[in-house]
Amino acid sequence: MPALVHWQNDLKHLLATGQWPAQWNFQLGIGADYYQTFAYYTLGDIFTYGVAFVSQAHLMAYYNIMIVVRIFLAGIAFLVALHHFTDSRNPWVNVTATLAYVFTGYMALSAFSHPYFVNPLIIFPLLIVAIDNLLNPEKPKSKYLYFIVMVAWTLWNNYYFAFIMALGALIFFVVKTTVEVNILVENYYSNDYCSFDSNGTFLARVNGTLYFSSNEPRFCKRIIALPTKLLP
Repeated sequence: MPALVHWQNDLKHLLATGQWPAQWNFQLGIGADYYQTFAYYTLGDIFTYGVAFVSQAHLMAYYNIMIVVRIFLAGIAFLVALHHFTDSRNPWVNVTATLAYVFTGYMALSAFSHPYFVNPLIIFPLLIVAIDNLLNPEKPKSKYLYFIVMVAWTLWNNYYFAFIMALGALIFFVVKTTVEVNILVENYYSNDYCSFDSNGTFLARVNGTLYFSSNEPRFCKRIIALPTKLLP
């Protein structure tokens, strides 16, 4: 909170005069680098920039409102990822999963001690959606802009969180590009086929390419359950 008060004064001064704070500030402890100090908690946090339009008397109210806003946006980000990677449209399932994501122990600890630590819960689901869109050639060219915006936000938010989220994104990328296609085939909604060969083996094709086969009847039922075509 003291850092937010200090940042409010500096931000209002910057907007009024166009003068950036000096790099070295003797008001920070016995003297410290201003940008190195504030880059971790305020400069990279987009939710702190609204303090420029709030009076100091209402700063505490703004701080508390932003806690609720962060939690809400974390839930929205999770829903975006949930709708992107699954076919679940059951509101009870979606709400239950979102509440489980939002009200974790990590959220309970960070939301009220360091609200800034909630930001990765907003950014990471949107980041992996951006990566998944980038890997899908059927997505429009706007996917590049979405990816650039999310990477820029990730880096601007905080270098430490960016490093951790980069590891998570790398794991997602490796899984996405190497795991068996029968796990990821549910992402396709057109040109999916399930047919049988002369020996009665079930064959799965996506866009005309044979990916795998199975002798289990339930294998083909799982594919046909999607908006697919059954070849005679």
